[in-house]
Amino acid sequence: MSAAATGSIVFGIVFSGALLGFGLRRILPEHHRSADSRDVVKLSMGLVATMAALVLGLLISSAKGSYDRIQTLVPRTDLQRSLQANAAQLIADIGRTRSLLFAQRGASIPMPFLVVLIFWAAALFVSFGLFTTPNSTVVVSLLVCALSVAGAIFLILELDQPFQGFIQVSSAPLRETLAHLET
Repeated sequence: MSAAATGSIVFGIVFSGALLGFGLRRILPEHHRSADSRDVVKLSMGLVATMAALVLGLLISSAKGSYDRIQTLVPRTDLQRSLQANAAQLIADIGRTRSLLFAQRGASIPMPFLVVLIFWAAALFVSFGLFTTPNSTVVVSLLVCALSVAGAIFLILELDQPFQGFIQVSSAPLRETLAHLET
């Protein structure tokens, strides 16, 4: 499925969550919408939002961290300088191999990861709609937020496949490199 189609589906699911929250608000008895209930739901959704941010941050950090440890090493001996140079060369080789793999494979973001992330976003939007009176300002605000969430998921998926989709990296340098390697 394309990143645009997935982004559209995410938007539909997330905004439907807000609409579901509006509907639940009408049918829930007042004691379920008390200040105590509202506080517990806010804390719970804060935890979900924090977990989503943490997971996305860790995803980015894990990719970046392995490269930064090698670059920040300060070798003191010739042997250490040689080992650092070898490690840097290995990282460059891995990067080139990774680029080749990008050209030959599909998406690297696991579907369960994406499903859980979308579920968390939908749960957040249900809670947003649950404790507010729907009016045009609230609906437009939630609509913009749902578009932002869908846009973020779209960008994550789009950038995961750099040689396909709306945002593309030119494959010409990679093809040229492959041509030189084959000769």
